[in-house]
Amino acid sequence: MSYRTPISRYAFINAKLQARIGKLLPQQVIDSLIRSKSVEQLLHHLEHTVYAPLDEIYQEFGDVQALEAFIFQRNITIHREVASALDPDYRKCIIAMNRKAEVENLKSMIRLYFSNTIKGQNIDYRLAYLYQKQIVDEIDWLQIANASNFDQVKEALSRSIYHEAVSGFDDDKLRENGLFTLEITLDKVRVKELRNQLQRLSRGDRKILRSILDRDADLKNIINIFRYSSSYHLPNETLETLLFEGGTIYHSKELRDFLLLEEAKRSPFVLLEDTYPAAARRLKEMEIKDLPGQLVELENYLFASRKEEFSSLLRRDPFSIGIILSYFFLEERQDNLVKTIINGVHYQLSTSRIRELAL
Repeated sequence: MSYRTPISRYAFINAKLQARIGKLLPQQVIDSLIRSKSVEQLLHHLEHTVYAPLDEIYQEFGDVQALEAFIFQRNITIHREVASALDPDYRKCIIAMNRKAEVENLKSMIRLYFSNTIKGQNIDYRLAYLYQKQIVDEIDWLQIANASNFDQVKEALSRSIYHEAVSGFDDDKLRENGLFTLEITLDKVRVKELRNQLQRLSRGDRKILRSILDRDADLKNIINIFRYSSSYHLPNETLETLLFEGGTIYHSKELRDFLLLEEAKRSPFVLLEDTYPAAARRLKEMEIKDLPGQLVELENYLFASRKEEFSSLLRRDPFSIGIILSYFFLEERQDNLVKTIINGVHYQLSTSRIRELAL
């Protein structure tokens, strides 16, 4: 099928996604979930929603991890359904977006390997709940979790886009430094692949998606710089390898000036005042002095700014990739909300605490 205009490409998918957005959980249902006294009662409130299968799963397994596994699989399915309704070039871009789930699953499997091989912990229970089917690339998930050394992990990734990126890691490095550098490396691979695939889109859609990726890159880079320079006291050359490409900060004079400062004199304001003045003002207004508190507030700003951006996309041109990106964002936010509430009820947190965590 030929898609010569945005209308011909998005007419069908727009109507379909708008209908799905209209079926997202209303606030009164969310309030009922938060007030639930047990997981069973919570699942009862979801019986006429897309999460209805959770009740049967819980009756069979009696474990919230099984519920989280279903929600994870649902996210993969959503991306595949949207991809199947688009032309080949756009389909490849949506498939690249599904790599976010693939990388999260890969991180979880490598954590199991780390726990099993490096720390000598039993992983059988956790492994049973992780996704073990193909998401995008052909990856031998079980070989990763059960590997006796990191070379076997690399071998399991030999047919994936991640193989080259992990080739510089080994057991000694993981034992000494932990997993954070490896995990950021995997995230950088999947974001780079998405940036490569967006070149296939129309000029207008490229602009929309690139803007979102640039905003995410800037704020992730700021957070990573402060978290890892403070917690791990990493040298500049190592910090720079953890940065995501794109955005205004990656090649900025502000970043170069920041890296020249002594660690004790580094402040988020150096990177934020010119590039993200709203975030800088927010931090100043909050009067948060300690670095961990500033990082939490930055992460809150990242979420709030992404929410605002996707809400704006939803109100604008209905015949653009904005409808797809907004739909994915809303579904992911809802999934995270449901998982948070399920865990809060399971661990018998107070209603006020669950509401605080969820909203």
